[in-house]
Amino acid sequence: MIYRGDRKCHDFSASTTVSGLWVDEFEGQRLIPQGRTLEDAERVRRDVRSRRIWFSTDDETRWDAPAPKRGEGGSQIYRIRVTGRYALKADPAAPGGFGHFGASDGLFLADRVVSVERLGAAGR
Repeated sequence: MIYRGDRKCHDFSASTTVSGLWVDEFEGQRLIPQGRTLEDAERVRRDVRSRRIWFSTDDETRWDAPAPKRGEGGSQIYRIRVTGRYALKADPAAPGGFGHFGASDGLFLADRVVSVERLGAAGR
């Protein structure tokens, strides 16, 4: 089986703009829509009950802000403003289904990254 990308494999909600946090980790991309600070990110990362939303970009994502160099310096947390769409799920109550090994409960596909500001390393 060949994975064809999120845009071709999922149905999506209408476009929305989110101001929150992006946690860029090894084998993990997480959007925290309500997040504003490093402390917010760490609190959500430690809370096993929090909903995990996989943050996805692809070759159709427009970057108005310079894209960060990923994979350098370990896990990073960014304040982000992004326009995109949430993936729709056949059974919204079912856990998982998105991202690495299907471990995320939701998926947000970025159509346009308006701004990105590095806040610091995750897990400090």
